[in-house]
Parts: sequence; structure tokens; C-alpha cells
Amino acid sequence: MTDQDSTEQETAEWLSKAVSIGAQLLKNALPSSLTREVVSQQFEVAGPTTVFVKATGCRVTVRRRAGGAVRLDANLYVSAGLDVATQQDAAGIYIVILRKRVLGAASRSRVQITLPPDCDLVADLEQGDLLFEDVSGRITVPGSAAP
Repeated sequence: MTDQDSTEQETAEWLSKAVSIGAQLLKNALPSSLTREVVSQQFEVAGPTTVFVKATGCRVTVRRRAGGAVRLDANLYVSAGLDVATQQDAAGIYIVILRKRVLGAASRSRVQITLPPDCDLVADLEQGDLLFEDVSGRITVPGSAAP
């Protein structure tokens, strides 16, 4: 091993340690409210309704369960980089989880939505995943002309 190889190896080890220490310091410096947040909400429904979901960088799991309520359970990571809003009106239930411009690049979310069997779902996702559990019936996913 040459002196240059030894120096490069020491430098690589030092950089690795510095990155590890920096990441730990950053994690300890941020309050937990900036790094992780749990959101749970329940919306009472009487009869058929539509749930509208708009999300970026989000993994959405949809479940069907008997009952008269729509349930939202969301785990938000680097939650300071996310805007979250929900609303219910006569037309349906709206769930919006969008990334902010700066901190949003590091943010992500995992959402579970539990729907009664007679609820419809409209999902508008960008860079997201949509999973279905315990679903019976037709699922239609139209194509998109947008790239």
C-alpha cells in the first residue's frame, strides 16, 4: 500500500464518520414535531359518499370495512415539509397531503384510509403509490395523456 492509498483511505474513513456524526447532530437538533407526526381523523358518513385524495410523494393504502365512518391514519416523516388539510362537506371528504417546495424533498408520508363499502374514491397522486386491501368490486384506472 502506498502513502497515497493510505491517505485516501484515511480521508474516506474520516468523511464517513463526519457524515454519520452530522446526521446524528441534525436528528438531535430537530424537534420531533419536525421529523415525524401522526395524524388520525374519523369522518362520520351516512350513505354513499366520495373521498377525494390529492397527495405528492405519498403511499396510500385503501381498506374497505363495514361501518358508517371514513378513517384517516397518516404517518408523516419530516412533517415540517408537508402541508396537510382535510375537509368534509355535502359533496364528500377531501384529504390533501402536499410537499412544500424546500423541505418537501426530504418529506414522505404513509397514509391508510378505511372506507365503508359504499364509498367511492378519487385519487390524484404525484410520485405516489396506491395500494388496495380487502377490496371487492371494479377498480378502473384511466390512462393519462400527460407525460
